[in-house]
Amino acid sequence: MADHQSLTVPWMGPTGNKVFSQTMHFGKRSQLRNVAHLAVRAAVCNAKLKPVNKPVKLIFKPHMKGRFYDIHNYWFTNKLIEDGLVTMRILEDDSPRFVRSIETVAPIKTKKQSFMVVEIMEINDNPAKD
Repeated sequence: MADHQSLTVPWMGPTGNKVFSQTMHFGKRSQLRNVAHLAVRAAVCNAKLKPVNKPVKLIFKPHMKGRFYDIHNYWFTNKLIEDGLVTMRILEDDSPRFVRSIETVAPIKTKKQSFMVVEIMEINDNPAKD
Protein backbone atom coordinates (compact mmCIF):
# COMPACT_ATOMS: atom_id res chain seq x y z
CA MET A 1 0.00 0.00 0.00
CA ALA A 2 1.22 3.47 -0.83
CA ASP A 3 -0.90 6.52 0.04
CA HIS A 4 -4.13 6.68 2.00
CA GLN A 5 -6.88 9.31 2.06
CA SER A 6 -10.18 9.38 3.90
CA LEU A 7 -13.40 11.32 3.63
CA THR A 8 -16.70 11.40 5.48
CA VAL A 9 -19.71 11.73 3.20
CA PRO A 10 -22.73 13.11 5.11
CA TRP A 11 -25.22 11.05 3.12
CA MET A 12 -26.64 7.54 3.05
CA GLY A 13 -28.78 6.34 0.18
CA PRO A 14 -31.66 3.89 0.36
CA THR A 15 -31.05 0.16 0.44
CA GLY A 16 -30.11 -1.56 -2.79
CA ASN A 17 -33.35 -3.54 -2.54
CA LYS A 18 -35.41 -0.35 -2.58
CA VAL A 19 -33.52 1.06 -5.57
CA PHE A 20 -33.75 -2.18 -7.52
CA SER A 21 -37.46 -2.63 -6.95
CA GLN A 22 -39.92 -1.25 -9.46
CA THR A 23 -41.28 1.18 -6.86
CA MET A 24 -38.47 3.73 -7.36
CA HIS A 25 -38.96 5.97 -10.39
CA PHE A 26 -35.88 6.69 -12.53
CA GLY A 27 -36.35 10.41 -11.79
CA LYS A 28 -36.04 9.71 -8.06
CA ARG A 29 -32.81 7.74 -8.67
CA SER A 30 -31.48 10.70 -10.66
CA GLN A 31 -32.43 13.05 -7.83
CA LEU A 32 -30.61 10.81 -5.33
CA ARG A 33 -27.52 10.83 -7.57
CA ASN A 34 -27.51 14.64 -7.57
CA VAL A 35 -27.81 14.80 -3.78
CA ALA A 36 -25.05 12.20 -3.38
CA HIS A 37 -22.71 14.12 -5.69
CA LEU A 38 -23.31 17.32 -3.70
CA ALA A 39 -22.50 15.44 -0.49
CA VAL A 40 -19.33 14.02 -2.07
CA ARG A 41 -18.31 17.50 -3.27
CA ALA A 42 -18.69 18.88 0.27
CA ALA A 43 -16.77 15.92 1.75
CA VAL A 44 -13.94 16.24 -0.79
CA CYS A 45 -13.56 19.96 -0.07
CA ASN A 46 -13.71 19.39 3.69
CA ALA A 47 -11.12 16.57 3.58
CA LYS A 48 -8.90 18.44 1.11
CA LEU A 49 -8.48 15.29 -0.97
CA LYS A 50 -5.88 15.16 -3.69
CA PRO A 51 -6.41 13.44 -7.05
CA VAL A 52 -5.22 9.85 -7.25
CA ASN A 53 -3.65 8.58 -10.47
CA LYS A 54 -2.77 5.08 -9.25
CA PRO A 55 -4.97 2.01 -8.77
CA VAL A 56 -6.96 2.06 -5.54
CA LYS A 57 -8.91 -0.04 -3.11
CA LEU A 58 -12.02 1.67 -1.73
CA ILE A 59 -13.20 0.77 1.75
CA PHE A 60 -16.72 1.88 2.67
CA LYS A 61 -17.58 2.19 6.37
CA PRO A 62 -21.29 2.88 6.93
CA HIS A 63 -22.33 4.65 10.12
CA MET A 64 -26.07 4.15 10.66
CA LYS A 65 -28.49 5.99 12.91
CA GLY A 66 -31.37 3.59 12.40
CA ARG A 67 -31.70 0.01 11.27
CA PHE A 68 -28.62 -1.53 9.62
CA TYR A 69 -28.87 -2.66 6.00
CA ASP A 70 -27.74 -6.12 4.95
CA ILE A 71 -24.06 -5.65 4.09
CA HIS A 72 -24.57 -5.97 0.31
CA ASN A 73 -27.40 -3.40 0.31
CA TYR A 74 -25.00 -0.46 0.63
CA TRP A 75 -24.05 -0.89 -3.05
CA PHE A 76 -26.20 2.03 -4.24
CA THR A 77 -24.60 4.46 -1.78
CA ASN A 78 -21.14 3.07 -2.57
CA LYS A 79 -21.67 3.41 -6.33
CA LEU A 80 -22.91 7.00 -6.15
CA ILE A 81 -20.02 8.00 -3.91
CA GLU A 82 -17.55 6.31 -6.25
CA ASP A 83 -19.11 8.12 -9.23
CA GLY A 84 -18.94 11.38 -7.27
CA LEU A 85 -15.22 10.85 -6.68
CA VAL A 86 -14.77 10.45 -10.46
CA THR A 87 -16.88 13.55 -11.13
CA MET A 88 -14.74 15.51 -8.65
CA ARG A 89 -11.63 14.15 -10.42
CA ILE A 90 -10.29 12.52 -7.27
CA LEU A 91 -10.37 9.19 -9.10
CA GLU A 92 -9.34 9.16 -12.73
CA ASP A 93 -11.91 6.50 -13.58
CA ASP A 94 -13.98 3.80 -11.88
CA SER A 95 -12.98 1.03 -14.26
CA PRO A 96 -11.09 -2.07 -13.01
CA ARG A 97 -7.91 -0.45 -14.28
CA PHE A 98 -8.14 2.16 -11.49
CA VAL A 99 -10.54 0.73 -8.87
CA ARG A 100 -9.15 -2.73 -8.12
CA SER A 101 -11.37 -3.65 -5.22
CA ILE A 102 -14.17 -2.39 -3.06
CA GLU A 103 -14.86 -3.48 0.49
CA THR A 104 -17.86 -2.67 2.65
CA VAL A 105 -17.34 -3.27 6.35
CA ALA A 106 -20.06 -3.99 8.89
CA PRO A 107 -22.04 -0.89 9.82
CA ILE A 108 -21.29 1.09 12.95
CA LYS A 109 -24.12 2.47 15.12
CA THR A 110 -24.29 6.26 15.45
CA LYS A 111 -26.68 8.56 17.30
CA LYS A 112 -26.14 11.27 14.68
CA GLN A 113 -27.29 11.35 11.07
CA SER A 114 -26.21 8.32 9.02
CA PHE A 115 -23.06 8.84 6.95
CA MET A 116 -20.38 6.93 5.04
CA VAL A 117 -16.64 7.02 5.70
CA VAL A 118 -14.60 6.16 2.60
CA GLU A 119 -10.96 5.11 2.72
CA ILE A 120 -9.04 5.48 -0.54
CA MET A 121 -5.98 3.24 -0.48
CA GLU A 122 -3.48 3.52 -3.32
CA ILE A 123 -2.11 0.14 -4.30
CA ASN A 124 1.00 -0.74 -6.24
CA ASP A 125 0.32 -3.53 -8.70
CA ASN A 126 0.02 -4.19 -12.40
CA PRO A 127 -3.04 -2.73 -14.17
CA ALA A 128 -5.93 -5.01 -15.02
CA LYS A 129 -6.33 -5.89 -18.66
CA ASP A 130 -9.43 -4.39 -20.27
